[in-house]
Amino acid sequence: MRTVATDGNGIAELVSEIDHHREYLQKSGGWTRQERLRLESQLDHLLKAELLSRWRMTVSELHVQSVMERLARRELSPWQAVEMLLNGGGI
Repeated sequence: MRTVATDGNGIAELVSEIDHHREYLQKSGGWTRQERLRLESQLDHLLKAELLSRWRMTVSELHVQSVMERLARRELSPWQAVEMLLNGGGI
């Protein structure tokens, strides 16, 4: 479908096609599936942010920096660093 915004050609047809597609998605269940996926993604994002914020309150910045320095020097793998930070211990 060809549209030309500067002179409005094809705009009404485009709007009509978008409306038809929306109706199709609603009838087929695609709209609901996409909405659920979007909400799940949003929930995951919010949970990750909140969990990270809560975790940050439980660990000292000195410990985080110590682990980061060891990670930067390649003394720890990223997974070992995660374990140290989550468990609060050393390797």
